[in-house]
Amino acid sequence: MKNPVRPLVISNLLFEAGNNIIIPFIVFIVFSLNGSKILAGILAATYALFEFFAAPTMGKMSEIFGKKAVLLFTQTGTAVSWFIFLIALQVGKTQPTLAFFLLFLARALDGCTAGQISLFLTYLSELSFKKEKKMLMHLFILSSHWGTFMGALTGSILYFFYPNEKLLVLCAFAISLFCLLFLYWKLPDIRSTPPSPPSFQIPYKKWIVDLKTLVQFKHTKLFLFLYFIIVLNADSFHIIFSILASEQLNWSIFHFGIFKGGLSGLTFIIQYFLMKRLFKLFSNIQLLFLGLGLMTMSFYFFSQPHFFPILLSMVLFSFGNGILWPSFLNLFSQLSPDQSLLQGLGRSMASLASLMGLSLGSMLYLNYQNKALLLGSSSYLLLIFLIKIFYLSPKYWAKR
Repeated sequence: MKNPVRPLVISNLLFEAGNNIIIPFIVFIVFSLNGSKILAGILAATYALFEFFAAPTMGKMSEIFGKKAVLLFTQTGTAVSWFIFLIALQVGKTQPTLAFFLLFLARALDGCTAGQISLFLTYLSELSFKKEKKMLMHLFILSSHWGTFMGALTGSILYFFYPNEKLLVLCAFAISLFCLLFLYWKLPDIRSTPPSPPSFQIPYKKWIVDLKTLVQFKHTKLFLFLYFIIVLNADSFHIIFSILASEQLNWSIFHFGIFKGGLSGLTFIIQYFLMKRLFKLFSNIQLLFLGLGLMTMSFYFFSQPHFFPILLSMVLFSFGNGILWPSFLNLFSQLSPDQSLLQGLGRSMASLASLMGLSLGSMLYLNYQNKALLLGSSSYLLLIFLIKIFYLSPKYWAKR
């Protein structure tokens, strides 16, 4: 059987590149159609709302139909959603109400068929032993950051030479189609259990029982809470800083794309050159603490809308994010042997956090403007306190 690691990593890179050609600029697109800050936040949160319900369902469907079949289904949904998004921009200037309806429909459809990331992670978790898991997760996250870097930078450069959002969406649609064909031809199917008889009924009662069993595992509740807060901060930061960049810094899509690409590029460099050495020197939990500390400082400096604090924040954010996610995902994947359910539940928590972060972020900006980022800094400090004081014993620290 073919080794699926390379196709998984390349597919994840393509998925992130396609998304980040357009997703970071949603706020700017809404403003170009005369939409409000609140509307921008709600549109950004629509995907997360529907992903919250779809992610665990996709995980269970992968056990029935196979992971490859469900991945192809989810990627098809992504391609169709970008096509609808393109139609929305085509009618945007003449029929703004219809345009916003189609934009919401596109993001809802993409959310309903979401599940690529959790399925990619399930594949990797079931392929690897504990010692290998660190490096595979590291490789996976490297591909995410490289894809984000390529997508945001490509979108920025395209917009500089041809300032039209429709071209960006067309590129996202083309990349999603290519990713779909690549998955079809290159990715082998792997089933962790014998194939179940085909059925279009998802066993919800069994899923609820499995879920109750899963949360009884040691530290599962803690890491689900961590997952929630980390994603909540990341997405609220995205929407708050997007509005701040547009209003206070007078950035365009070109400037914000350079910023987003710079963050991802720095994170990629840090992970590529440092993480192997750090994994050998420190435990996952120690790296998690370091990442949370750096993110705390970065959010504080991002709240100062001037050139040098933002530059310093980018470096701190890149180091913190680059260290935080690989160590967190390594620990999270060790919580349960049922990777399909675990990763599906993790993505659901991430979707709920994303929904709250994106929808509340615009409201927080309206009330507190750039000072809203200090809430994110405070919540990272809270996580450090909770992990250290209430959950981690010296024995657990040494084991992990």
